[in-house]
Amino acid sequence: GWEDSGEIAAALRTLGIVHPTGYPLFTLMGRAFSMLPFGDMRVIVQLNLLGALLTAASVFFFYRFFRLVLSPEGLWPSARASGQPSRGGDLSDRLVVGSAALTLAFTRVFWAEATTLEVYALHLVFLSLVSCLFLKALAPSTLRREEIGAGRTWVLFAYVLGLSFTNHMMTVLLAPAFLWLYFKRAGFGRAAWNGIARAGLPFVAGLSAYLYLPLRASADPLLNWGDPSTPGAFWRHVSAHQFRSFMFSSWDVARTKFLATFAALPADFGYAPLLLAVAGLWFLWRRSRGLLLFSSLLFVACLFYEINYNFDDPNFRLQTWFAIAIWAAASLKAFFEMSSVGMRRAGLALAVAMPLFPLALNYAQEDKSQDYAAEDFARNMLESVEPGAILYSRQYGTFSGPASYLQVVEGMRPDVATMDYDLLAKPWYYRYLDRTHPGILDGLRAEVALYAEEYERHDHGAHIPLALHNQQEQLILSILWKDYPRRPVYISQATNMRSDVTPVPEGLAYRLYNTPTAPVSPIRNLLIRPVLPRDSFAVAVLRDYAQAYTNQGLYRGVVLGDTALGVRFLREALALKPGYAPALQWLAKLHAR
Repeated sequence: GWEDSGEIAAALRTLGIVHPTGYPLFTLMGRAFSMLPFGDMRVIVQLNLLGALLTAASVFFFYRFFRLVLSPEGLWPSARASGQPSRGGDLSDRLVVGSAALTLAFTRVFWAEATTLEVYALHLVFLSLVSCLFLKALAPSTLRREEIGAGRTWVLFAYVLGLSFTNHMMTVLLAPAFLWLYFKRAGFGRAAWNGIARAGLPFVAGLSAYLYLPLRASADPLLNWGDPSTPGAFWRHVSAHQFRSFMFSSWDVARTKFLATFAALPADFGYAPLLLAVAGLWFLWRRSRGLLLFSSLLFVACLFYEINYNFDDPNFRLQTWFAIAIWAAASLKAFFEMSSVGMRRAGLALAVAMPLFPLALNYAQEDKSQDYAAEDFARNMLESVEPGAILYSRQYGTFSGPASYLQVVEGMRPDVATMDYDLLAKPWYYRYLDRTHPGILDGLRAEVALYAEEYERHDHGAHIPLALHNQQEQLILSILWKDYPRRPVYISQATNMRSDVTPVPEGLAYRLYNTPTAPVSPIRNLLIRPVLPRDSFAVAVLRDYAQAYTNQGLYRGVVLGDTALGVRFLREALALKPGYAPALQWLAKLHAR
């Protein structure tokens, strides 16, 4: 997959430290799963399978939650309390909650977690399991039998809640809904506060999985993001300090993301289920305002977080989509209870059909069985360079992330020193480079140490001071040119690095020559399986492929004067991206010759 998938796979397999907030539980789980005897299955396929199994488990727990919350033990009033005739039954209840769970599962955001490696698959398990345990612990029958917090279910809830925080901090978004329901059921007396106090020890026990980070970091693993071996570094890592500047950035960001979230809703849910969700709000207003408030708090808390975080990640919507599924389930539940026998048959058909809408609409989008775009792009980039090269990149999402798995886990092109611009801002990354490519920092260790000291003096945020940024840029140039020409230097995209440097296209990369002459570079063959433009990364990759072929066409046809070869490359660009304007323009000029 794109972006973090490769880095996560490499960290899990080598028992390293993942990017903030560290995700220790997922790391340990992934490491254990990757060691299971799956024959000759590739590690990345095993870990993708883990994502599929976790999301499947979460569907089961969402089913259990919907079943509980739509009962008198949850927040759905009994027939006597509501004054409505009870025409539903156990079978119809199971059908309603099964339909809601599958509808949620087939939304694009949810389904995507089953087809790639990401920490959100485990977050879905905790989102559903924690909600289940919480409702069960606060069920009226449970509270009648025992004092608040004295039962095993409450202790288990607190422990699992702590574990959930060690996987993803978005768990905190459950707090408004949970706190409201807790004090509604338990009151504000001493018993309620004693219950919270009893949850403290098991919660901390679950939270203790975070100890993995300083303990493992002190052993200096190969991938040691942020090196959280000291108290200060540990806190910065688990609190995602470097990303804080993305929160509450501006009203314009909040408005744009708010509109984007609601624009994504119809296609994600397959349109028709949203109509049921809207009807569910009306039914909840009439039948269960408690459930309406509980689900609305789930919705608003997540939406508020997502729109105020200046980072485009659909996974931030998972809890919002969870709340919408509650509304759709409530609509079906109310329909069954209020309908006659004949109408309940229509309700049966509606419940069966509801998950089919997102399934049918999203299948093609989420089918990744033949999606090799991320792997192929990273492989093509690595195969574009000479042995022992330095490959400098500003493409973490499409190249550096996937390449980290291919190099660290599968041992592809270990001779190539890949250097990512964004990661080169972090002092820990220089240790990684030094271990994977001994000698690359020889003669520069004093400069690296000085940069690390200056970095420590600042706030470790996403935006570093200009002087430190310039220091980083100079350090990068020193590493690139220290061993030139003995060690060839490449960049993944053409940029103006130095005025006396000539970039020459080779495959997907550009080789840098410290000479004004134009050498004859070798032709690199690219293996490109079909790239479907389903997301921004795939669109960017198609553009990069077309640009690479176009640049090679220009170099061969214009600079070196080989018109026939130049035309061939330009046609390759158009075969990948029909209508690509630069290729069309230069093809016409070469034909005119």
